[in-house]
Amino acid sequence: MTPTESAPAPAPATQAIARGGLWGLSAGLGALYLTQGLVAGVGTLVVAVMAAQGHDLESQTGVLAMGALPWLLKLVWALLWDRLAPPGSKRRWPLLLATQLAVAAGLSAFAGGRWFAAAPWAFFALNLAASWQDVGADAFAIDHTPPARRGRINAVMAGARALGVGWLGASVLYAAWGRWGPEATMLGLAALVAGLGLALLPLRAPNTAPRAAPVSASWAELPRALVATPHARAALGLCALALLGDALSGAVALDFLQKRAGWSLSALTEQLVPLQVGAELVAYALAAAFVDRIGGLRCVAGASLLLAIGWGSFGFAESLWTEPDAVRALAVLESAARAWLFVGLYAFAMRATSPQLRATHFVVLMSLLNLPRVLGPWLAPELHARSGYAGIWLMAAGCQLVVLVYAAWLVRRIPPDTPAEGPRNVGRRGAVGRA
Repeated sequence: MTPTESAPAPAPATQAIARGGLWGLSAGLGALYLTQGLVAGVGTLVVAVMAAQGHDLESQTGVLAMGALPWLLKLVWALLWDRLAPPGSKRRWPLLLATQLAVAAGLSAFAGGRWFAAAPWAFFALNLAASWQDVGADAFAIDHTPPARRGRINAVMAGARALGVGWLGASVLYAAWGRWGPEATMLGLAALVAGLGLALLPLRAPNTAPRAAPVSASWAELPRALVATPHARAALGLCALALLGDALSGAVALDFLQKRAGWSLSALTEQLVPLQVGAELVAYALAAAFVDRIGGLRCVAGASLLLAIGWGSFGFAESLWTEPDAVRALAVLESAARAWLFVGLYAFAMRATSPQLRATHFVVLMSLLNLPRVLGPWLAPELHARSGYAGIWLMAAGCQLVVLVYAAWLVRRIPPDTPAEGPRNVGRRGAVGRA
């Protein structure tokens, strides 16, 4: 957005999306986000194996915290992307392909026999490559996605990531790990990620939309742009608050399920994870159809209400912890609500970004969004020692209630975030026009 209080300017009547139109854009961005999901899935698998082998909670959360650190460097990555591959540059596709291969190389490093001892640093290095790739993917999405399709494209991206984290990253990887061992599993995963580079072919077409302002001007305007409009200020607050509850609950979830709720690692990967992935994918499909119609803020508010109810129920009723059906119900509710929360946040954040800053502004918002993922794992052991699992669930519910109140207040205070202007119809080859 320009640094004024006015609404965003209408999008150009015609804009190149990607080779192959929305299908090509969805395939390429989906492959990138599937890769990021697989990286996160490796972290989930490592922590689950560590919990099953009796490693303490501090060791488990240390791996998660080290993996989250590189995502706080995304502002630095944005500066490098802006300088190496600004909007319209033909270098974006080769750089995206290079990062895909770097992630594949990082995954192969986990094939060594003594990776447990170096797990925190290995996961840090792997996420270093994944976070760099993420910035490039987001920049491409912002430049090529029509305003009226932000919810749909974000649902595809987030759904692909969820598939990598859940079904592929946990269930399939765990089964392969048990059958072929860690070395063959991680080398096979590295080959799969390298092969996904073929899906990036539709992203080769450069963007023909007007170029953004020079990088130096963009950085000079960044502090002002972050608070310049109602949408920008709202996105800043939402991204700082939205994942506090999720970070706390997620940091202790695997430990809680195995040590307190009585779920074995095999039961988790064979029963609970597929249920969660199924709920997420259905939720992402529904989000793709409806988020653009109802708006990101309402999605955030509704998802926060569901999460607060689920976490609060487990905090107040410890008798539910050993009830398998109750655990399954929470898993489904949590997965579906988190999907809508993410899609709503991403679509709203894209709308809030300044046209002159684009990826840099968006990266600041995403860095704020990822900050709780670093703080949560570090705070969780001490909070658990003081208040137990019940305290963690209640704190997570309280955090999400704050997000609910804030999002509901914003709905009444700022203009609707559903894009009334801009392109409505997208042709096969990416031409955009009005209905």
